[in-house]
Amino acid sequence: AKRLVERDKVFIMMGHLGTPTTKAIKEYLEERQVPNIFPATLASLWATSGKWHVGDLATYADQTWLIIDYLVKERKLTKIASFYQDDEYGLDGHLAGKARLKQYGLDYIAEVDYKRADIDFSSQAAKLKESGAEAVILQAVYREPPRLAEQCHAIGYDPLFIGPSPIVLDKTIELGGKHVEGVIGVEVYPLPTDPGPFMDQYRADMQKYFPNLALDTTNLYGYQKAALFVELLQRTGRDLTRETLLQTVTTIKDWDPGWGLKYSYGGDDRRVMSRSARLVIVKDGKWTKMTDWFEVEEAKR
Repeated sequence: AKRLVERDKVFIMMGHLGTPTTKAIKEYLEERQVPNIFPATLASLWATSGKWHVGDLATYADQTWLIIDYLVKERKLTKIASFYQDDEYGLDGHLAGKARLKQYGLDYIAEVDYKRADIDFSSQAAKLKESGAEAVILQAVYREPPRLAEQCHAIGYDPLFIGPSPIVLDKTIELGGKHVEGVIGVEVYPLPTDPGPFMDQYRADMQKYFPNLALDTTNLYGYQKAALFVELLQRTGRDLTRETLLQTVTTIKDWDPGWGLKYSYGGDDRRVMSRSARLVIVKDGKWTKMTDWFEVEEAKR
């Protein structure tokens, strides 16, 4: 970050990856008064970190509240476990889920963590099976759920697996095959195959500039960030400074780039541009829509 800011003189930071990594440069960017726009992490941290930070999509905490509501209200489940990455990312959703369960008079029946470098989840699988959990919330990314599911199935344990948007990647299915069939995820922006003029433009641009890359949620994730940033630039006009750009952020209300979801500035106490989400499920080897879009409730930890 120092090299980008002090040597390369970047105007803003945008789309940089990971909750622990972005959190590590938070104070530095504030000191240098460099806007941190739409980082590639949906940590709830960015909703309340002040004027130099703006998130774009429903947070991991928001998504986890949605998951809890679905499991308790729709599926009538009470034995719910958490499998979470032991860092800022995993704890964000894990703690939000714990808070939401408390509102229902419940708690996790098991809390099982792992380290990012872990590849063997046999002990976690055994603990989850022993707990009798009916559902396991996956506060993970694409690598771990397939392996955990495989090792659970190997010991005759087949709970409902469900997780936030970082698991909704084609790579999850590629790695997991039959073991991730039926896994449910929260989606906060459309699938690459969804209809709409914005999606048509995305597919055309991918064909033009990256014809050898598959259409997937990872490149679409970056594309939607760029589209939102371009909208900010156009609205700001020629009087472009860091301050005027951040002021423009506050003017976004019900902006639809052409895919059916609307962006609105959430206010100074919630500096996030969207609370839209829906549930998807792995069906016949593909992520498939389960529900329509709706606005999720703002979560607390």
